[in-house]
Amino acid sequence: MYINIDLYIICDTMVLMKDMQLKDRIRNLREERKLTQADVAVRLYVSRLTYISIENGDKKPNIDQLEAISAILGTTTQNLLFPGVIALQNSNLSKYRQMCQACIQHGGSVIDGKITKTKLAKILYLVDFSWFVKTGKSMSGLNYRALPRGPVADEFFQMTDEMFESGQVQIEAKGAALLFSNTEQPSYAELSDNEQRHIIKVSEKWRSSDTQTIVDFTHKQFPWTFTNPGMEIPYDLAKQIPVDQLY
Repeated sequence: MYINIDLYIICDTMVLMKDMQLKDRIRNLREERKLTQADVAVRLYVSRLTYISIENGDKKPNIDQLEAISAILGTTTQNLLFPGVIALQNSNLSKYRQMCQACIQHGGSVIDGKITKTKLAKILYLVDFSWFVKTGKSMSGLNYRALPRGPVADEFFQMTDEMFESGQVQIEAKGAALLFSNTEQPSYAELSDNEQRHIIKVSEKWRSSDTQTIVDFTHKQFPWTFTNPGMEIPYDLAKQIPVDQLY
């Protein structure tokens, strides 16, 4: 069940805006881009007075307005709401590919080494978000989004397609599922020993579970229930998960 909650309220609760208010970041970004309040109001499809009340902090924007304001100001909703979290992340696609191959190796079937695409995406999410809670930073530096089958990194689908095209993984269809397997022993040069141990620990925990079980597990976690469909999932929400339920 999705909880329709204003993300600005979440920010207030988590005290992520104490250094600078949302209204100040909106105003600063607007001025940096040399836009007037009227310019933004027109593109936001609201009156100038309504927009001014948002920028003054008298009115909290709803989720649709936050996404529209972010697009107008050339940023993302997550960056607008959680600038400190974004600053911690350093996107590394080659490292994410190695994380993916490690999750296949240690989370795939003990019989044939295969894992469903959906299960793979969920294990990667659990690895990344539990690592953030443990260390204060994402392992991959990528953003995750609340999609119908659970949290998925924005780059996951394109990356797995590229891995298949380059021969790093094999993909075969089994009914409605796509099964992934490594084609050779991967190199984990970009993963530290501690990162590899964490991936192994999380992956092996889910190795014998079916796809629906891990989907249901991620759907019950705080980051999923407090993020609206299609929205980016702030890493900081994982800090609200009980430690024994992180993965």
